[in-house]
Amino acid sequence: MINGSAINSTAINTHSVSSGGAPQPSADQLSVPMTLDVSTLPTGSLSTPISLAVLPVSLPATGWDVRVLVGGADLSDRVEGELEIEAEEGAARIASVVLSLAAGDSLASFGGQSLVIDVQPMIGGAWVRRFTGKVSLPQFDLEAGRVTLHGTDNRHELLAQSSRSALAALLGGYWSDHVGGEAANSLQYAEGRLETVAGSFDLDAYGNPRLTDWAMAGQTATVTDDDIKDGSLEVRPVALSDVTNLVTNDTVGLGAVSTTSICGLIHDSANDTGKSVTDNLTANTRPLIGGTVEPGATVTLTIGGQSVVTTASGTGYFAVRPPYALAAGIHTPHITVTSSWTWEAWGTSFTVATAAEANEGAVSSAASEKVASTDCTLEYRYPRLHLAETVYQWTMGISYPELVLGRNGHAFILPERSLFESAASQSGWIVDKTAYTSPKQGTSVVGYIDRNGNIINGAPGPAADVIEMLIFKNEYTGAAALDPRCETATLWLHRRIAQPVTERWRVTVSAPDSVSALGTRKAQGATAAIDATSSFNADAWEKDLKVEPVIKASTDYTSLPTVSRADIDAALVCLAAKARRQILASHRASRVTFTTVASATLDLSQRLQVDSADLHAIGKVARFVERYAIDSGRAETDIELAISALVGVGTAQDDPLQSPVITGAANLSQSATVPVPSAWEGLGDLVDGTSWTTGATGDTTSQYPRSVALTTQAIHPYMTDPIDRPMSYAVTVAIPVDPFELR
Repeated sequence: MINGSAINSTAINTHSVSSGGAPQPSADQLSVPMTLDVSTLPTGSLSTPISLAVLPVSLPATGWDVRVLVGGADLSDRVEGELEIEAEEGAARIASVVLSLAAGDSLASFGGQSLVIDVQPMIGGAWVRRFTGKVSLPQFDLEAGRVTLHGTDNRHELLAQSSRSALAALLGGYWSDHVGGEAANSLQYAEGRLETVAGSFDLDAYGNPRLTDWAMAGQTATVTDDDIKDGSLEVRPVALSDVTNLVTNDTVGLGAVSTTSICGLIHDSANDTGKSVTDNLTANTRPLIGGTVEPGATVTLTIGGQSVVTTASGTGYFAVRPPYALAAGIHTPHITVTSSWTWEAWGTSFTVATAAEANEGAVSSAASEKVASTDCTLEYRYPRLHLAETVYQWTMGISYPELVLGRNGHAFILPERSLFESAASQSGWIVDKTAYTSPKQGTSVVGYIDRNGNIINGAPGPAADVIEMLIFKNEYTGAAALDPRCETATLWLHRRIAQPVTERWRVTVSAPDSVSALGTRKAQGATAAIDATSSFNADAWEKDLKVEPVIKASTDYTSLPTVSRADIDAALVCLAAKARRQILASHRASRVTFTTVASATLDLSQRLQVDSADLHAIGKVARFVERYAIDSGRAETDIELAISALVGVGTAQDDPLQSPVITGAANLSQSATVPVPSAWEGLGDLVDGTSWTTGATGDTTSQYPRSVALTTQAIHPYMTDPIDRPMSYAVTVAIPVDPFELR
């Protein structure tokens, strides 16, 4: 029995041998082979040779009935042959029914018409709906005078015609435009969401949508040997090669990479033996390789299959040699830097050549090195924004009497403000603001020289012993604030840097219990690539301090209108959910199949228990095909149960699918205040060329020319060149364990 009562009162394994009444099996009714060893046959029975495969079941036609409605019209009296209904997880329910043709039938009579099939398990009982859909194809057999109606339910149309919001509410799961495609239509959107759900979406017999969880609890019915057709019970385990318990992207490929100037060959005579510092040729097989990174960071340099670890100095400088000699050919150093965050970059390639080749500047004839690149799950490129600030401060550094006295008969002349601004504008930095102190206005006594040759600051008193009065005369007669010359100057210069950063996410989804039981069964997961730099005008942002975003410290710009951090989180969770479903689906791919008497209540939303002499198992109905033979009275259903029983009792817990925690990168924005020294002729020297000067020392002929030179801070390549951030996101999956025991 199934569900407590059979669709027909006759047991499925009873062989009717009556010579009258219900129809007997005939040659065109054979299905589901079974071998019979016949020694004697009852009178009136169908004669058959020994070992002929025959159908051992023939049920009375009076035990059940079917009703077929086409376009609302009851055509049950025209049904012939065999009526079949098939339902499968995640697919449309389909049906086929054969009707006799009648005068006046046309294509319009069938094509696209509604198709409803009801079953009456017991004559006189209630009708039960088994199919609701439309005729997708009428297939005519004019010679036989029949039409076979092939019908399908509305699953495809429902998904294809619903809005995204409706589908999200109906299906659940996860979605990312960057994984599934921004231009995905409704059907593609629905399928993308279902690829992240550990369940199946289909319509019930009435056409109502439902999402059924694979790991649903409990059971609704039990079938025993009395219900199962002889010889039909079968176990089909999933092949180990089709099982997946680890999904991650870590395939290593070989190819070209984007090199940077972050590190490379140290250009000195011992390490760079080429003709110039630009040819990157060396005959030294263990050359010094270095660069500048964050101060105090741990640096792992890998080159030629060798790795060496060092710590950057307080200024960020590092230099190391490979432990062993490098082979001739091109080598590209790779560094991994760990401080408050971790990042990677390829350095500048160089060639190890013979001494002769290096001296001649000839490129080595050895083959170029192929660099390794590991495939990642999600590649996310975005601009990392830095701000460098330098404040330049200048004061004349001498008194007004000294300014008037000058040198060699010439008075010193204060610099024009325009000199500072011109120097700043040529620095490549942005002048944010300036502040100047105007010199004294008009004509005034600023000091004198006494009899002993001393320079005295300030106007002389009545008793002063004055040899020479020192008078400052300002030719400018306008507003003091607009005086073109100055006695102090302060300039704030900024430089904006938009640095391309690529987060290389490795998403790992694993089922530890399965790995322990079956060994690692790895598969590559889905991938996505998101480039937010393409929607950011870095050139315009770097040139204008007013262009948004306005920053004060290093900022990962992940709030662009086209891509936000929330979009990346959604993509990561979506990719992990797809992998999780892939693992769970592979573990429930084992099937228990059997044939039993048709049941009017069987559905994909049920779990069944098989309790036979050979097997005890419980699983969800994954597929069934029910057949009603109008002529023979046979009513049967082939059933497939999905079984997840590859591992024992699991101990792993499901990790929630939630956004990963992302540690912010270090603040690398720079700020410095630089005094600009004066170099008055004969009174001081230029310091590092960062000075204002009145002219060359000892100049006795010309009035002192004035010039300003500003030396800006060095911006290190690790703040400008592209870098990668290796990131990881791990999810653990618990494998459901269905009861399965061979007896």
